[in-house]
Amino acid sequence: GAVNLTPIVQAFAGVPEPHTIRGMTITFEGLKAGPKTLQHYNSDAVTVQGRIDVNPPSVEYNVGLLSQSPGEIKVENEPAPVEKRTRQVEQPGTIPALTWTLIILTGLAAGALVYFFVIKRLSGGPSTPAARRL
Repeated sequence: GAVNLTPIVQAFAGVPEPHTIRGMTITFEGLKAGPKTLQHYNSDAVTVQGRIDVNPPSVEYNVGLLSQSPGEIKVENEPAPVEKRTRQVEQPGTIPALTWTLIILTGLAAGALVYFFVIKRLSGGPSTPAARRL
């Protein structure tokens, strides 16, 4: 699953004008990509963008040469390690402040609804003159 692009790219760097190569496409047919297969890489000397195909298995790299000095060109074989984030785990039995706030607001809203319903019932219904005529 890992490929060594450095010698391939270095072989095409440094050709004098008008034959200077600034970009190329490299295809590895039959290569099954794995978790360590390079997908993209950028440096001051080269840019690499990979495309993985499953059926038929192949990996295609679009390479841009930013430097024509073969000694400066180096493509890492493996992708950079991804930084793992740690999740904060809540202690069992604790409820976050947002949950408590929502519970209190819901209780207040329900209490206000019951209060206004009871007041309306005790006052004998609608109190406007237009409502009494109906």
